[in-house]
Amino acid sequence: MSGIPVELLLRALPPGERRRMERALHIRRGEDEQAVFVYGFFKSGGRDACWAHALRRHAAWTFGRLFDAGRCRPSFVRDREGRVRGELLAVDETVLRTMDGIAARRGFLRRQKVEVMLECGGRRFAWIYTAGRVPPDAVAVGSEIWRGREV
Repeated sequence: MSGIPVELLLRALPPGERRRMERALHIRRGEDEQAVFVYGFFKSGGRDACWAHALRRHAAWTFGRLFDAGRCRPSFVRDREGRVRGELLAVDETVLRTMDGIAARRGFLRRQKVEVMLECGGRRFAWIYTAGRVPPDAVAVGSEIWRGREV
């Protein structure tokens, strides 16, 4: 076995198949599922995406701007003028706590709720990690996508 918890592997399945497998394995579906919007380290291809590769990801965006806060660290700021593209992840409380720890080590000090628009349609509120405030020497990123940088 790969060492990945079964619950994380099940999240990669389509919803109907996932429910069938959960019933067959007698896994109670948690009511603590939460949405997290990711745009940098946790996004597909990002430095910390590998631990959550089994999570279902949905293309999404939110209003805001990205800054390079140094050491190739993206920093998000709410802004109705700009858009930031990323992914929406559905996580349980255990995964959220793991993400909190990783984010803290990367210098992200706050988790806050933002409204996220799904590319396939619909809206939802989700957690997002931010550095709290952008350092004065941070460089605005001219793209709505964090690319071309080591994340």
